[in-house]
Amino acid sequence: MDIKKIEKGVRLILEGIGEDPERAGLKDTPTRVARMYEEIFSGLETPTEEILKHIEVQERLTAQLADLLMEKLKPKGAMVIIDAEHLCLSMRGLKKPGARTVTSAVRGIFRTKESTREELLELIKKRD
Repeated sequence: MDIKKIEKGVRLILEGIGEDPERAGLKDTPTRVARMYEEIFSGLETPTEEILKHIEVQERLTAQLADLLMEKLKPKGAMVIIDAEHLCLSMRGLKKPGARTVTSAVRGIFRTKESTREELLELIKKRD
């Protein structure tokens, strides 16, 4: 990635809108914007397999949160559902805007008693 070209382009944009790219509040803006673009577009060179590894992180987080609730609160059961949009899938790599991943972890009574689990799922649906 050519950071210097991006910085030059940002300076041109600032000048084009009538700003002075050398004034105190804008002096570092071209560099900051260039670094942002470098991060956002870094996925262009990242293998899809590497990007998909970030989904296992969400699954682990979901399970850890359910386990923590059970351990600290001592409830009869816990259900954790995480519905997240992964920017590494939306903006980089696969470039599929709105790419969402839903993970869940079910513990205790919500795992063993189907009617209780269904009741909770119905309550969640009503909130959507």
